[in-house]
Amino acid sequence: MATIENYFDYAATTPVHPRAAAAMQRYFQSDFGNPSSAHAFGQVAFHAVQASRDSLLTHFNAPAGSEIVFTGSSTEAANLVIWSRAIDFYRRTGRPGLILISATEHAAVRNTVSQLEAYGFCRMKVIPVDSAAILRLDVFEASLAEDPVLVSIIGANNELGTVQPVREVVRMCQAAGVPYHCDATQLVAHSLLDLTECPVDYLTFSGHKCYAPKGIGALIAREPSSLRAHIFGAGQERGLRAGTENVPYIVAIAEAYRLLKETYPERVRAETGLRERLIGRVLDEVPDVRLTGDPESRLSNHASFSFKGIDSLMLQSALDQEGYAVSIGSACRSNQVRGQQQLVEIGLPPDWLSGGLRITNGLYSTPESVDGLVGALKEAVSKIRGFLS
Repeated sequence: MATIENYFDYAATTPVHPRAAAAMQRYFQSDFGNPSSAHAFGQVAFHAVQASRDSLLTHFNAPAGSEIVFTGSSTEAANLVIWSRAIDFYRRTGRPGLILISATEHAAVRNTVSQLEAYGFCRMKVIPVDSAAILRLDVFEASLAEDPVLVSIIGANNELGTVQPVREVVRMCQAAGVPYHCDATQLVAHSLLDLTECPVDYLTFSGHKCYAPKGIGALIAREPSSLRAHIFGAGQERGLRAGTENVPYIVAIAEAYRLLKETYPERVRAETGLRERLIGRVLDEVPDVRLTGDPESRLSNHASFSFKGIDSLMLQSALDQEGYAVSIGSACRSNQVRGQQQLVEIGLPPDWLSGGLRITNGLYSTPESVDGLVGALKEAVSKIRGFLS
């Protein structure tokens, strides 16, 4: 039977934490005002949004002058950054500027840059990764000499769990005078990113990966004047994102990130323990399996594997029937194609490409549920291989 302890897809989404749910409740009912309204109801909502804005800027220790723009998702936030840099350069020069991305970017970045390239507004260059999905820094540094208008390198890969060398990317971008956008949607749930110590130019992140609701994301910009709106209307969010602010969800994301910081050491320790328990047992007890992504530089809750000769859709379905929720990759795509492409990028041979599986633990995971999952996984792999042989 499916229970929350058997949910192992926290990289896809998380349940709303009771504290975040409680924090936002009053803004659905008693304090429901529009933050643009001048009366008392509106001012209560306005101050709630401002307090949440300040809380998140403090959480990330954003430098003076930084601003946060609330959006409907981290995808929208990434679009705002990429659109801004591409369109601004095109308008000023009449030429498409170069944007550098990694070979393992989330579709929110890759497809946005690709679409703008198709419109003629930018050019895209994809920087390869090594066998652990770490950015090839030698190729990246050489590419910075081509005078890109933006670098967009993911902080941590959602499918393989690899954490990129963000500080080194920042250092190289600063030396070259190129702005850096970090899609930190996965990273910020499992690390404390300090934007003064690690001065990313644009940081985008989400609520629902961090125990806040779906439908809220944000962008922190060191130089907000460089942003260009692509949703127009009444001028909310300092004219950068029109539409009435979603006050309850803004309050919830701020509360969720406060909670992440308060519980950080013990939470990451627990996640890492469960991750290592899972990885150790799977590699020891299941034949013909590989850990994908970097074994050391990876998200604390993230394990990804490839099973030789296995169809991952069949494996996911078999585990689902036993009550275990896992993923074959990003929940933002409808098939295996993109997941297989990521395995191609890290150099796996053809007979390993269809067997990718992502298992991510979280708040309600337990050692017992990990052990139960491993047992179900062993049985499912054995049955599928017998069926396919």
